[in-house]
Amino acid sequence: MRLATSPTTALVLTNVLYEKKGAVAYVTVNRPKVLNALNTPTWTDLRAAFEDARDDTAIRGVVLTGAGNKAFIAGADITELAHLTAFEAEQSSRFGQDVLDLIENLGKPVIAAVNGFALGGDMLEKRRIRYFAGGNFEGGNIEARQEIDAMFIKGGGKK
Repeated sequence: MRLATSPTTALVLTNVLYEKKGAVAYVTVNRPKVLNALNTPTWTDLRAAFEDARDDTAIRGVVLTGAGNKAFIAGADITELAHLTAFEAEQSSRFGQDVLDLIENLGKPVIAAVNGFALGGDMLEKRRIRYFAGGNFEGGNIEARQEIDAMFIKGGGKK
């Protein structure tokens, strides 16, 4: 990650697209070839984007989505995890949990624009993100699916 040298000081990220429009920040996991699986560089990009959104007083909410039309987020990148030692895997997991804690406690609403598969379930199942939008959810976790169904019904949205 690096800061661009433009007057707006925009974040330039590797695996995440980050854009601000008015009072809303848009965060898009941009790894559609691997169903937006989360590896260490992606977690790092997510952290930078959400820290920026948190610290920008003009931003009043964040929309999180996944690139492509097949998956919101497919969970952990198993290809990366397969090559880690037990210690490295624990460190990676802790880093991911820290980013999820940041998202959960951002102090601003975060809306998950779910389209396609949402596997792994930690962001959704543990209510780290409390607001959902989208109508093409394919959950790999039954509890996450029930939670989203309940939120669509309670929020007056359509399933």
